[in-house]
Amino acid sequence: MMAPNIGVIAQMLDFLGFDVITQTSILGSPKTALGALILVHVWNGVPGTMLVVTGGLKTIPEELYLAARVDGADRLQLLRYITLPLVSYAILISAFLTTLFIFKAFEMIFIMTGGGPGDSTEVLAMYQYWVGIRTLKIGYGSSIAVVQLIVAFIVSLIYARLMFSQAD
Repeated sequence: MMAPNIGVIAQMLDFLGFDVITQTSILGSPKTALGALILVHVWNGVPGTMLVVTGGLKTIPEELYLAARVDGADRLQLLRYITLPLVSYAILISAFLTTLFIFKAFEMIFIMTGGGPGDSTEVLAMYQYWVGIRTLKIGYGSSIAVVQLIVAFIVSLIYARLMFSQAD
């Protein structure tokens, strides 16, 4: 999809008048590679997020909406006072899962860019791989992994605290 001349995205950008971007590879330019990887990561995560949020929406009883409409609530009030408070737990779970997937974002970056061009798409997991495996500094690579685990654990504790406060 991101091939310079024949990829779908390159052809769409060319059609929209962004031919300057499509003259070079989208993944080969330091200015566009990170944005392209973020777009692919979002594209990859949207189905799971929609599944969790749709599941949360299905748990809201229709009677709440009917009662609010009888009381004169408009669509914005329905969203603000019924939908968002009752779906906030599902949104929080989805945000938690997305955050954990971001911490382990390695394989997609490794396959698509290898951390390049230069180091423009190098994330912590990619740096850990380069240090621990490529340069054989196993101790340093392991310490990076431990720091990444501690940061992910702290973020998980924050999300858990938010989720348990929502449950009360």
